[in-house]
Amino acid sequence: MNYANVKRVGDHFSITNKNEAERLDIDLCSKCANKDNCGIFDRVRKESAIIAPIKRCKVFSPLIPFSILDGLDASVFNTMRVRDAWAKRMRKGDTVFLYDSLTDEVIGKRTVSRVISGDKKKLLKEHAHLNHTCLTKQIDDPAQYVENILIRSMGKNFYNSSDLLSVIYLAM
Repeated sequence: MNYANVKRVGDHFSITNKNEAERLDIDLCSKCANKDNCGIFDRVRKESAIIAPIKRCKVFSPLIPFSILDGLDASVFNTMRVRDAWAKRMRKGDTVFLYDSLTDEVIGKRTVSRVISGDKKKLLKEHAHLNHTCLTKQIDDPAQYVENILIRSMGKNFYNSSDLLSVIYLAM
């Protein structure tokens, strides 16, 4: 799921490139993990004679994709994402859904407990030991271990394209 055009604006989420969204008929509901249980989605679709794309929403719930599932059952863990887009998108208290990108399934739901962004190397050193991939095994150098995972999953060019990292702590 690509969230490049989903931004946090004040107390709501928004599709920022409205021209592209309208052209492609993309709305927030098409990217929301909770739309099947959302009263707003149902009400707008049932009450509206014209189905217009929803561009702003206060209860939007993103899917966070994972290809390594180790540690996702821990009561608290972090996930790290290259650049600061996820840190700008998330806030403490937000609900997110965990998504297995290999099987295309939602595998859980968590609450954001902390969000940090900053220097990639510094944050890796300080927070990698609590990354979900490190919680189920003994790792001598968690920062190097997680950095290698990020490079393999994102590609070296993307990984090297920014010195920023988002660290998102998730809790049950």
